[in-house]
Amino acid sequence: MSSSAIPLFGHAWELSVYYGDDPTPLVVTSNKWEPEALWMKFDVLLSAIPSPFWSADITIYNLNDPAVQNLILTATRVVLKAGFQNGPNLYSTIWDGPVLQAILTREAVVDLALRLHCIASPAAIAEPVSLSVGPYSSQQQLLAKMAQAVGVPQLGVANGTLSDAAQQALSTTQYPRGNTVFGTTAKQVALTAYSHFLQSWQDGNKAYISEMANPSLTPALIYSPPFAPNVPVSNLPANTTFSIVGTPRQLPQGVEFSVLLDPRLQVKLPPMVVELTNTLVTLEPLTQGQSFVAPLSSLTFFVGQVRHSGDTRGNLWQTDVIGFSTVYAQNLPDGLFSGGG
Repeated sequence: MSSSAIPLFGHAWELSVYYGDDPTPLVVTSNKWEPEALWMKFDVLLSAIPSPFWSADITIYNLNDPAVQNLILTATRVVLKAGFQNGPNLYSTIWDGPVLQAILTREAVVDLALRLHCIASPAAIAEPVSLSVGPYSSQQQLLAKMAQAVGVPQLGVANGTLSDAAQQALSTTQYPRGNTVFGTTAKQVALTAYSHFLQSWQDGNKAYISEMANPSLTPALIYSPPFAPNVPVSNLPANTTFSIVGTPRQLPQGVEFSVLLDPRLQVKLPPMVVELTNTLVTLEPLTQGQSFVAPLSSLTFFVGQVRHSGDTRGNLWQTDVIGFSTVYAQNLPDGLFSGGG
């Protein structure tokens, strides 16, 4: 099948599953199989807070090969790529993580559906551990000991799981006496991050702690609504992507907006910075007694949450983003939660 030459037109996807110890994946469905490609829906959530966990719900319809059904029902890991066939939103990986549950069910009477429910939090950090550290041990030393006990990568700047600010906070905060801990590493990571007003999250392999603010406010991605045909585009950066869907909406912590599915949008360390241009932001409706929230003074945001949603045989193919305003993000480490922009 020849690909579309038009940017932001022509959906592209590929779903691969791994099972057992076999390092070779099974490609279940891909746009390259047209017109025989299987129908698939997906909902992928990535968030820079410990709850909700990173998750993916992937549903494959009318898969009638029993052998393939059995392989997918025993899948241990799934990799989903999505995006477009051409242009800036070129398809790439939006999910790579373990499968929590596989269910074979039926929808709308006639549609056989195989649903994969995935949680990215490493299973090891959800296991309870019991250990102790001596007096004057730092928070980072405690987390390192817990990570070693459950066999997951230790938090640190070298492997990209701690920001510099988080490293400074955790390494200089010491326990005045010996400390005994019983619980899960995931809970301890979240509590430790919260004690410094930092953000924490877990992907399929590691745990992360970071401040949302970033010394550099240079946007990695710039978004604008599409221009009408024959309207000249001027005074906009050359790397602007004209893919905003609907109208962005102001939130107490920043903004919520949607764009055509873009795998470049990530929750990562250091935090990704995006900018909205040539667009309006809808203000929150006020109720009686509610304080007025001033309009955002800047349309530059830190990516706090990303949700990729798609239907390979429908119109849904977009990414919803919650962006933290620069004021909100920079006040988080001080415990100040400002609703202003």
